Amino acid sequence: HTLIKIFSIGDRVNLIHNGFALAYLGTSSYALVSGLSSYMEFLENDYVPWRAFTWHITKIASVLEHRPSFEELRVCCLYFLFLFHIIKL
Repeated sequence: HTLIKIFSIGDRVNLIHNGFALAYLGTSSYALVSGLSSYMEFLENDYVPWRAFTWHITKIASVLEHRPSFEELRVCCLYFLFLFHIIKL
């Protein structure tokens, strides 16, 4: 809960955007993004960080859509979209 107390919503959104951007550019690993997903699942309750996370996951899904591993990613994305909609309610 410390992350939520220290960083504003805008800061958390920027961390999400930067994590995905660095992974996409190859400067960082997608393992960083994996850590973000754990934080999102257990600690994040605000709409805007979830929206940013969902936007990036959707972007990745559109790139990977025609690859054999897409089905596994699709299941993961559906799970996070489900969590996103529960939190939004």
